[in-house]
Amino acid sequence: MNKLNLLMILGFSLLLTSCADKGPATGERLLDLRYEDDYTPTYYEIIDMYKLLDKNYRIAELREYGLTDSGKPLHLFIIDKDGDFDPAAARSKGKQIVMINNGIHPGEPCGIDASLQYADDMLRNMDGMQSLLENTVVCIIPVYNIGGCL
Repeated sequence: MNKLNLLMILGFSLLLTSCADKGPATGERLLDLRYEDDYTPTYYEIIDMYKLLDKNYRIAELREYGLTDSGKPLHLFIIDKDGDFDPAAARSKGKQIVMINNGIHPGEPCGIDASLQYADDMLRNMDGMQSLLENTVVCIIPVYNIGGCL
C-alpha cells in the first residue's frame, strides 16, 4: 500500500470520527428520519429516538407512566426550557402547556413522524424555534395506542 492510499484511508477515518462526535451543540440532526425512503420508524425505534433526545438535551425528558394493555409503558416526552418538567412549576410561571398525542390509530404514522422531527428541530433551535419555549412547555405522547403500533 502506498503512502497516498494510507493517507486517504486515515483522512477518511478522521472525517467519520469527527462527524460522529459533532452532537447537538453544532445544530446537527440527531435523528435518522428517512422520509425520502418512505420509511416510518417502528415503535422501538420511536422510543429509542426520544431516549436519544432526552440523553442529549437538558431541556428534554422522556418519562414513563404505567403499563398499557400491550404491557409497554406509556411515554411522555417533555420539552421545557427551564428544565423543570413539572406541570405545577410551569403553571406557576404562567406557561402554557401544549399536548401532542400521537399514534391513536394503528397505521397512521404521520403525526408520530412529524412530532419526532418537530422535537428534533425544536431542540436544535432550528430557525430560533426555542423562543417559543419562553412561555410554553411542549408535551408529546410518542405513541398512545402501543398495541396498535406494534
